[in-house]
Amino acid sequence: MRRFVPVALVVTLVFSLSVLPVPSALGAVAPGVTTRLGPSTVDFDVSGDGRFVAFSSTAALTPLAVAGRSDVYVRDTRTGVVTLMSKGIAEPADGPSSLPSISADGRYVAFETNASNLGTTDNDSSPDVVVCDRGNGGACTFVGRAVLSSSQYGDTHAPVLSADASVVLWVWRPVLSFSFGPRRAQGGSDTLAKLALTRLDKDPAGHILPPTRVETVAMAPEGSTATGVSSHSLSADGKQATAIVGLQGEKEAVMALSLDGGPPALVHSTGTHADSAISGDGKKIAFTSDRRAMVFDRASGATITVSRDTSGAVVDGSAPSLSADGRYVSFATAAPNVHDGASVPEAPASIVTRDLVQDEQRERAGLPRLPGALTSPSTRQNCAPANSTCPGNGTSSAPQIASNGSSVVFVSAASDLVSGDDNGTEDAFLRTFTPSLTPDPRSMSLNGSTPAAVAFRHNGIGPLTISSTRVVGNFEVYPTETCSARTLHAGEECAVSVRFRRTTPGTSTGRLEVVLGGGGVVTVQLTGTVSDPDPGDPGDPGVPSRPGALEISPYTVDFGTALVGTMGAVKSVELRNTGDTAVRITKSVLTDSGHPGDYAFTSNCASVPARGSCAITVRHQPLGALARHAVLQIEHSADRARALVLLVGTGVPSTLTVTPAVGRPGSVVTVAGTGFPPGAAVTVTLVGGPEKVGAIAGADGAFRVPMLVFRGGTAGIRTAVAVSVAGSPPVRAERTVLVQVGSVAPPDLVSRR
Repeated sequence: MRRFVPVALVVTLVFSLSVLPVPSALGAVAPGVTTRLGPSTVDFDVSGDGRFVAFSSTAALTPLAVAGRSDVYVRDTRTGVVTLMSKGIAEPADGPSSLPSISADGRYVAFETNASNLGTTDNDSSPDVVVCDRGNGGACTFVGRAVLSSSQYGDTHAPVLSADASVVLWVWRPVLSFSFGPRRAQGGSDTLAKLALTRLDKDPAGHILPPTRVETVAMAPEGSTATGVSSHSLSADGKQATAIVGLQGEKEAVMALSLDGGPPALVHSTGTHADSAISGDGKKIAFTSDRRAMVFDRASGATITVSRDTSGAVVDGSAPSLSADGRYVSFATAAPNVHDGASVPEAPASIVTRDLVQDEQRERAGLPRLPGALTSPSTRQNCAPANSTCPGNGTSSAPQIASNGSSVVFVSAASDLVSGDDNGTEDAFLRTFTPSLTPDPRSMSLNGSTPAAVAFRHNGIGPLTISSTRVVGNFEVYPTETCSARTLHAGEECAVSVRFRRTTPGTSTGRLEVVLGGGGVVTVQLTGTVSDPDPGDPGDPGVPSRPGALEISPYTVDFGTALVGTMGAVKSVELRNTGDTAVRITKSVLTDSGHPGDYAFTSNCASVPARGSCAITVRHQPLGALARHAVLQIEHSADRARALVLLVGTGVPSTLTVTPAVGRPGSVVTVAGTGFPPGAAVTVTLVGGPEKVGAIAGADGAFRVPMLVFRGGTAGIRTAVAVSVAGSPPVRAERTVLVQVGSVAPPDLVSRR
């Protein structure tokens, strides 16, 4: 999410993942590391991966900076290098700069400046918006006032960049208006302000070209007039925005704004509003309304209050900030019983982070609401009950959560969030979440070549990325695993199935390693044994009975091919108990690895009797083309408590033909397709022109439809495209066709006399 506001600081941000103990009770806060960034300055922004931090500071951190005047810097958190962005050519800037916004890759930085010597032509001291290119020696380009017409003369303020710096959203207001302050100082909307945007073009090297396109943004719904704006925020793709807009004759309202031509949409108009923010994907909008932190889901139209205590009661909350996917929200609250730290009477406001997906899942399942993660915890562990973690001893505010939800930056007057904080001033802090990955079991013994699986569970809050899995020793991953290239969140798990490869009697040891995206490794010790031949039938006298043990067959199930959207094969997985006691099946589920929606249970097993068997049957119904797998996870009461079965099926790929392959404007071609969902609507278009026809796929997934090539249409090689949205993803096929002006008949032959 690209947005205007928060506080900022000079600091090195560290994003890391590590394996830590699981909090055991209320008061044991979600694991994380708090870093004091320094005395609070005005504002900051962070690149997409957290490597680069753009900030303003009145400290002179580099040559050409002037102490006591606000300048904009970028810090590389990996190398520690600080670069001054607001500078003249070999001289200090002659005016202050602030309110930076940085692109996702950290290359481009937009900010507000009163300087007139940043390599641009500026003959006054009024605020301007510039974008500077770190990949071009820091060259700066005006994107606001300098490209407005004289009739639109005014100040420009508070830029916000899209992720790729192709769009800059900023505030325009007439001269003599005041400048934007930091987010935490914002009151109502500025009645003179309007939103505008500049679309930036770049040359092949990525250098910014002089902008020529400035657009004003429609802020009011049809039939209403906007009277001011504040607290604007921009989605990552630069197509959606949100702001608090004053509407004529009404209170301020939270508005969803379309930057590609769509009308503004009212999000919320009841109460007093502040702190609007949009998720990076543009799907959710957060805001404060009457001291409550709220989130609006644009797809469902539902608005929820996220500032609630563990009983579900609404409490005060402010300044909500969303992760890029809208899963995580951080907000400030002084209410008790909201977070996993100690609930201290009359405590100052703390920062709390919640996982909204987990909240929704638990609510649907009828489970109690979990406390949020205390994001501004004290170093003190002496709060009731039972020496729990205390919240900070000073007010914390203005959280900004990282795009991926892994960390939160905030401002706090507390002196006990880190040791040695004795400066007596408000500081900025970074809380980096360090969720753990806990294996179950922590060590595993394998007998013979029968595989068994280890589950790895996420504990804490925040994303935990798994890079890969590997096995050391005479073992192998079989038949599959669901952990590699995966990001887990609260309450989620993945699994790795392993088997012993030795065939002769004996014992070997090895290990299973799960490699985390941050470089850590979670290890499970493995022991494999191949026993001597069976000494006899357990039913024979003198042979002791055996505990229940499952043999599963097969471990890979191939369902073959089927048309997308049609019922395919039904296959069985046999569970055979080789022991003398029954085995309970505690869980059999299709994991979220691959395409679980393509498969469905037709029968299941609750238990397997001694020396008996049971079958789990699964039906295949491909929702998309080509190979689409899923993983069946079976958990049971036998010694190897978990097993994975790989399910493999294929959706018939779609094809498209155009006859004839060469046509002229005004002619009719026949478009035929196969492999489409039976009975589904198919739309056929000819790229580069208005041609469009519809068809319905038959029971065999085929269709055939005539299409007129319009006269006056585009000539040359064009592409016919057929799409059916009945698939997931939509089923699509293409075929090129040559549109040739003039006769397509072969020339007359000339014979030789």
